[in-house]
Amino acid sequence: MATRRLAEENRKHDDISGKVEIALKEKRDDLAEAAVAQILDIEAQIPVLESTISETKQAETELEGYITALQARKREMKEELSQFRDAKAVSSSSGGDGDSGGSSSGTVESSVRKAEEAFERAVEGAGGVGTSDNAPGKVDAAKRAELDDLARQNRIKERLESFKSEDS
Repeated sequence: MATRRLAEENRKHDDISGKVEIALKEKRDDLAEAAVAQILDIEAQIPVLESTISETKQAETELEGYITALQARKREMKEELSQFRDAKAVSSSSGGDGDSGGSSSGTVESSVRKAEEAFERAVEGAGGVGTSDNAPGKVDAAKRAELDDLARQNRIKERLESFKSEDS
């Protein structure tokens, strides 16, 4: 999906660049400015998409390794289960008492219960989001947002001038 989106964004970038040139030829700086704003937005998204694609490829390789390891472990567990069944069949035929199976089952259930409890504790501990009293206030956030908007408008004007100078 990220690859498809990257191709689409690149296509839109080229398309809008052509529209900027048309708007400038028609002396419609307002339309050109709006198009340049779109171009800057697209250019901001492209590195994120490229990074996502790269991370996805790395994760895919890592997950394939996990799958291979899990398949190997599954084969080992099947072999262990087969050996356990064979040993149990031998002990049953030799007259062993059935009580040892019950205590083993109780031990397994106890282990599972303990693991579930530990998992629940870990999930509860990781689920909380800490709050900080030193967090910037709403006023600071509004000022930063205004500064970001001002910087963006400046980049738009610079890019528009760049298109104009190419056109001349």
